[in-house]
Amino acid sequence: MDAALQCFKALHSDLPSRSTANLFGVAMLIITAVSIILNVFIAVIICGTALIDKSIRPHIASLVAASLIFLSSNCLVLLPTQLAGVMMVDPYNIILSVPNTLGYLLIMFTTSTMAFDRFLIFFSPKSEVMLRTAMRWYIFTALPCFLALLLTIHMNMVGCYKRVNPYRLGFTYSCSDCGSYTTTLPVLAFTFSGVNFVVYLAIFIKIMHMNKRVNYGAGLAIPPVKKRDVKLVVQFSLICAAQFIGSSSFYFLPPLSGNSEFSFYLTTIFSSMNTMTNPCVIIAFNRNVRCLLWALFTTIGVRQVGGTIATSKFQQMVSGCSW
Repeated sequence: MDAALQCFKALHSDLPSRSTANLFGVAMLIITAVSIILNVFIAVIICGTALIDKSIRPHIASLVAASLIFLSSNCLVLLPTQLAGVMMVDPYNIILSVPNTLGYLLIMFTTSTMAFDRFLIFFSPKSEVMLRTAMRWYIFTALPCFLALLLTIHMNMVGCYKRVNPYRLGFTYSCSDCGSYTTTLPVLAFTFSGVNFVVYLAIFIKIMHMNKRVNYGAGLAIPPVKKRDVKLVVQFSLICAAQFIGSSSFYFLPPLSGNSEFSFYLTTIFSSMNTMTNPCVIIAFNRNVRCLLWALFTTIGVRQVGGTIATSKFQQMVSGCSW
């Protein structure tokens, strides 16, 4: 048994029962599989259709990539530990857990760039137009990926490793020397979430003010273009709320519950379900995407051949769902 596993054993002593591990593993397998399917579906829509607005496509693509990266660690190390009782040793445990950290950070930074983008639309439209010039827009939308990579690399260089703890069946920084990251990571998570909350609160107040002025002035509702932006603000705020819940559960739920097994299970479930939020919100708020999803579902259920849907058929579905 390597040093990390010995450390986990010293902290928790007994492994979960096989029945508990299997039950939790099956639940996580279902959550992971559904989330992967939903995110791949959104990725196909982004790459093969124009159903998602061009102005938000980079943000959505970043969230999809982050979610799939995050979920890859579930498939590579978490599920084998839960379902097969694998006791992953270092450095494999560390290496296979890296995508979990990278995906989480990419989600956190992307939700913040989304909030900043929405803020500019409502409070500084001219700045938002300037931001969308080719080079600035590429840099802005690539910034979350750069920051997430940089932070993940530095954390692992200084020995702040994330691993799967087989005694609690979830990811943890326990038994790692994280130094200043022990306080920095929770502070970052809550700072970004707090800023996002303030930004969206300011936007909602602005929307109410705009609506009130227009109603008093001309008796009309918010102009159509603003209705679309309001809809996007609601979607993005829901994604940020889910990210906040995932962060809160990971950093505070285990300590507050005395590091009980159940708290680790909830933390793992909340973190993985966070990756479903983006596709679920898009499906819920976009009628064309719902139409395409239903068309694909009925086609796969009735006329699927060899597990593949012909490209021409897919394009017909897209055309039928574009209004």
